Amino acid sequence: MAVDSTKCRPALLQTGAVSSASGSAYAEFGNTKVIVSVFGPRESKKATSYSDVGRLNCNVSYTTFAAPPALESKVREVLSRY
Repeated sequence: MAVDSTKCRPALLQTGAVSSASGSAYAEFGNTKVIVSVFGPRESKKATSYSDVGRLNCNVSYTTFAAPPALESKVREVLSRY
């Protein structure tokens, strides 16, 4: 089904979606639903000594019906660069 790009999709934004997270949000845009969570700061398991350089770990997950398998491998490839 084609989407009419001249129309705004219904949107919903809500903060505090995940109570165990330091910060989180839930967003809906039309039929697209997203939950984002931030946890931390945490001690690095790989740190052997003090460093003033930080590290950001990102975990991306989605349901199997959300994207074709080819997209999943592309997402993993791009994220592995960082």
